[in-house]
Amino acid sequence: MNDETFSSGMMGKGVAIIPSEGKLYAPFDCTVVSIFDTKHAIGFEDKNGVEILVHIGLETVLLGGKYFETKVNVQNKVKKCQLIAEFDLENIKKDFDIITPIIITNTEECSDITLEKVSGNISAGDSIISIRK
Repeated sequence: MNDETFSSGMMGKGVAIIPSEGKLYAPFDCTVVSIFDTKHAIGFEDKNGVEILVHIGLETVLLGGKYFETKVNVQNKVKKCQLIAEFDLENIKKDFDIITPIIITNTEECSDITLEKVSGNISAGDSIISIRK
């Protein structure tokens, strides 16, 4: 990734994807623990305490929420593949890199993190990271 904050692992280990559609789905059965005011980043926590942050695009905080619509609220319990947010991919791509980091924010508490898929196309529901806490 062309972003030091994410690529250095400073925020935790993870992967990055390039969305092909403007939809964000829940990564697993979990609770929504944070939604940035600008709606470009959403935090999740599963029942075992694994914390994931999905950050749609780079520097998209500068959009101030324009082009983003959330479908859930903080503290909502959601199911894997449930629609969480929609975003206008084409308009965002005009001015921003749409690469989307998926970060395990409590990496230090996890005993085993394994990449399941490192390249190619993925679909909602595909396993891309295996995490044990």
